[in-house]
Amino acid sequence: MTSAQRFPDLNFEQAYWSSGISSVAGLDEAGRGAWAGPVCAAAVILPPDPAVGGQLAGVRDSKQMTPAARAFWAQKIRTVALDWGIGFTSAAEIDCHGILPATRLAMLRALSLISISPGHLLIDALQLPTNPVVQTALIKGDSRSLSIAAASVLAKTARDEHLLNLEVHYPGYGFGTHKGYGTQFHKQALQHLGPTPVHRSSFAPLKPLNCAPERTAPFLPGLSGLGPPTGQLEEDVPAFFAGHGRRDLAAHCTAVATEATRLAVRFNLPISQAMAGGWLHDISGVIPLDQRIAAAEAWGLPILEAESQLPMILHQRLSMVVAETWFGCFDPVVLSAIGCHTTLKSHPEGLDLLVFLADKLAWDKGGQPPYAAAVNSGLEVSLLAGARAYVEWLLPRLAVRHPWLDEFLASAA
Repeated sequence: MTSAQRFPDLNFEQAYWSSGISSVAGLDEAGRGAWAGPVCAAAVILPPDPAVGGQLAGVRDSKQMTPAARAFWAQKIRTVALDWGIGFTSAAEIDCHGILPATRLAMLRALSLISISPGHLLIDALQLPTNPVVQTALIKGDSRSLSIAAASVLAKTARDEHLLNLEVHYPGYGFGTHKGYGTQFHKQALQHLGPTPVHRSSFAPLKPLNCAPERTAPFLPGLSGLGPPTGQLEEDVPAFFAGHGRRDLAAHCTAVATEATRLAVRFNLPISQAMAGGWLHDISGVIPLDQRIAAAEAWGLPILEAESQLPMILHQRLSMVVAETWFGCFDPVVLSAIGCHTTLKSHPEGLDLLVFLADKLAWDKGGQPPYAAAVNSGLEVSLLAGARAYVEWLLPRLAVRHPWLDEFLASAA
């Protein structure tokens, strides 16, 4: 048997089990080298029982397994493991932090979803400096440790499933086939279609590509050639999205307009200005943060003062965090569903708060949103108190606490 065919075993785990450490977590990642999509990590804690080796006899380095074998053994792993967790970091976070820190962040998120506190971490070729648990970094760990191999299978299958979903939202790129990696087909698709928001713009093959504004929104082709819109949220924006096959966004815009009107009347704010921000607020859900203003200007869209200042884009970043934490992705369709259309500064003004809260209260899933009671209670005091109530409701539901949330809460006190 060659080293490439080596099957992982429980030798490392058993050494720690015999020393009294019963919870050993194996960690591995998938997708570090891809051009698009998130990097995914998994953490797996197996029962401290040598018989587990027989139960997971077919588990090995996920790259050596067929898709069918990975799917079969992933289900087995989830059944046999004492606990497991899967974490993602988005293409946007990879571009912001770099691939190695982003990979570590995905691993930390995977660990945060495990209810059992591990006594030791076995990690494939990495260490987590910010995690206090004792760690062992194993080169080729997915072929040496069964816990790491199990994590590699869960990470690979979870990421592959995510890329299959991206294939639906971004047809023509072949995500379902190459899973975001740099194949010739992928390269040709990028040259023809341009990059999407899920591409890693910091990676060398992506840097030379032209990122024209309309290419950031594949389902809105040729937008810049349609002429400047009037940008009224209650009429023109829904009609535009409906005309481009996005009736979901059209319905959401209508609901936001209703809420914005109600809040504007209640707090004596100019309705027309609140409505004029609709174009950029909704289109911002499909445009990378650093391209939003340029795209809006190229399309002749109205820009609220808060949009151009950008001292702190709370809502855009919040929505990314929610998408990554709850949905494991940074995908425009998901972000649209949770309301990634508005900005909220660390020191917001009335209209910023109005559109932010109108978007939050425009719930299109039937009934009331789960945070409605908290927000409406805050609105009895002020718009700022309503926004603060929403953030306070969201905080305990996030896997990772982010410093800008504390900054906003401090400014909103």
